[in-house]
Amino acid sequence: MRILFVEPAFHSFMNYDRWYYPTSLAQLAAICHMNNHETYIYDADRYFLKSTATKNRIELLNRQQQYFESINDFDHEIWQHYLSVLKEYNPEVVGVSVFTCKFRSALNALKIAKEYNPQIHTCIGGAHVTALPDTFLSKNTIDGVFQGYSDATFPKWIEDGCPKGIIRSNANEINLKELPYPRRQALLSKEFYTPRDFGMVIASRGCVAQCKFCSNSFLWEGRPFYRETESVRNEIIELLDEWGVNSISLTDSSNSDFHVEAKRIANILKEFNVPWTTNVRWATVTKELLEHFIKCGCSGISVGLEAGSDKILKYMKKGCNKKQIREKAQIVNSLGLDWQLFTIVGFPDETAEEMIETRELVLEIKPTSVSVNSLSPLPGTDVWKDVPGITEEMASSVNQLLPNYCFSKYVSLEEYKDIFVTITKCFEAYNSNKVNK
Repeated sequence: MRILFVEPAFHSFMNYDRWYYPTSLAQLAAICHMNNHETYIYDADRYFLKSTATKNRIELLNRQQQYFESINDFDHEIWQHYLSVLKEYNPEVVGVSVFTCKFRSALNALKIAKEYNPQIHTCIGGAHVTALPDTFLSKNTIDGVFQGYSDATFPKWIEDGCPKGIIRSNANEINLKELPYPRRQALLSKEFYTPRDFGMVIASRGCVAQCKFCSNSFLWEGRPFYRETESVRNEIIELLDEWGVNSISLTDSSNSDFHVEAKRIANILKEFNVPWTTNVRWATVTKELLEHFIKCGCSGISVGLEAGSDKILKYMKKGCNKKQIREKAQIVNSLGLDWQLFTIVGFPDETAEEMIETRELVLEIKPTSVSVNSLSPLPGTDVWKDVPGITEEMASSVNQLLPNYCFSKYVSLEEYKDIFVTITKCFEAYNSNKVNK
């Protein structure tokens, strides 16, 4: 079978710079390759990254109308180029994995594929689909709807002739120890990527945390799934030898302490003397752990602060409070480790004053860099359940980059937009000052 996996356009419609590659699709491509299928990945977001692309969030806010005008314009150059790819590779199967923010784009990508060739078998998966599979089954442009992770079910679907219906799986069906690592070779137009783009390594899946806004809370049910150490080591060797990668971004968040397995992988990275970054949770950060990371070559960490209010931190089930965050931040700063901070504003019970609390706490604890995200309720999460009247169509117009809706009970949409812009401008200036020092 000739299979084309598509990363739907989203950032590219706004000419917004993002650097990661579609890991889940590359993982599926590796599995398909093992089963002797001819497999390609078309990343519409990366292909159209231009020299004018911005990383500035204020500029992005000014481009949101550009997105809504372009997404359904099938004469747009992004859709026309995608059509040319379909014609060139003439796939028998087209599949997409979709985040909620890419919901509309994913549907359009499959619609174009079916209109080009009705004989193409189309399929869709991802967290959004897992939460709301029936929505997609009703679309006449979609054949296979994958609920859960499709590592095991996708090859079987191909073998069965790509029947129409919902293909269900659960986390217990996934054995990471038997899976190949992502096949980056399947990406089309690899010249559009940098070595940094390819440096993401996923050492485990799942998350023990139960943060109310995160889809991992229902996808993995708090259970860890680990890759073999040797598989991770071999992937790193390939990245260094064949892809020219000079830094590694490690994702390993599945076990009881969130980062113990990262400590295992840290020992591997020490062997190669390559700088690397990873994600951590405040609740389990210790000086001893970070010192070990640094000895193994860690150059930075990423951590989700999310909120500066104890009330909202408790609501989110973050497992820490402001006092603990201040103490942990002091440890990180004392070690001289670069750290990136992520925040979210706009929770249902969050007041305007509490949103500003987030900004004030960030300025107090002094991370290396920080970004703010607008709450985007994801289907299947507890936050989704806490927002009365939210619809899938509304969710498809909401994303973490743009404040198109306000879900707070206490703040109007106009007030929320003003607060979001104020915080964004503050953090953009903060980041710029950090860079220039």
